[in-house]
Amino acid sequence: MHKYLLLLLLCSQSIACSSQSKSTSSVIPSDAPVLTKEYWYDGSAEINTYELKQNRYNTLHDGTAMLIFVTEDFLTDKQVKNDNYQNKNSTSVLKKIEQRKFNTGVYDYTVYSTVFTPIEINQYQKSFKVVGSSQDWCGTTYHQFNAQKNGYKAIGHSYFEVENDQNIDIQSGIHEGELFTRLRMNPKLLPIGTFDIIPEPIVGMMRHYPLQSFIAEARFSDYSGDLKGNNLQQYTVTIPDAQRTLEIVYEASAPFKIVAFYDSYPSAFDNQMRTTSAVLINQSKLPYWSKNSASDEILRKELKLD
Repeated sequence: MHKYLLLLLLCSQSIACSSQSKSTSSVIPSDAPVLTKEYWYDGSAEINTYELKQNRYNTLHDGTAMLIFVTEDFLTDKQVKNDNYQNKNSTSVLKKIEQRKFNTGVYDYTVYSTVFTPIEINQYQKSFKVVGSSQDWCGTTYHQFNAQKNGYKAIGHSYFEVENDQNIDIQSGIHEGELFTRLRMNPKLLPIGTFDIIPEPIVGMMRHYPLQSFIAEARFSDYSGDLKGNNLQQYTVTIPDAQRTLEIVYEASAPFKIVAFYDSYPSAFDNQMRTTSAVLINQSKLPYWSKNSASDEILRKELKLD
């Protein structure tokens, strides 16, 4: 087992989980980008299930990915969900939860990340908080990024010796997960040309990236593949120093459904370029936090989880 982990490192370079605000009259800022009130403030979350082919080690592994988008009220000073409504330092955010589950041979992976992006992005400029965790049979890794005046305070806790515990400042960069939330608000909010990017925690943990930003370049284009959707567009981000290319395929009209995303980078062990793919198989609107009884398990079939 120890030899295996060394090879991996060398080759890789009682509160309810209720997501909806208690307030039923969340105020949408008048200068909010394209964000349909009837769609995003209807008391439910958007749950997207994707067929996953995950690049890990030297092959692709079948699995399931989920993107969950929901609005909620968030405390800008404490950088946590507004539960009690006693603190006036609150604003509306679009939250994205990403989950990937897949097996690698005999053992399995479960990886999560969450990003909290202010609806008033022009006022607050960047996501307040990004967290991610990875659990597998080797161990657990956790990353957290908290917005500060200049960039982010980043902490990392890892099972792996070369990573160990980290606590650093990252002076610049937009979080990769925020690209997804900005797209859902309005693709015009996405950066184009050259900019600094902080990798998605899910990818950063599996690729063993240091906690830092990378130089990236992004562009828009018409989508020309075989996916089905209404007026599909593609947003492509290349990160040369990480040997990565991220492609997001989405519908050009609000609410800008994400029909697929692709992430290409060299596999561990053989260093061959392979592409993680996540292709949409189901989209539902559901107040999932209230569907927590045994009788609600039938909904997993509707969500394409079973």
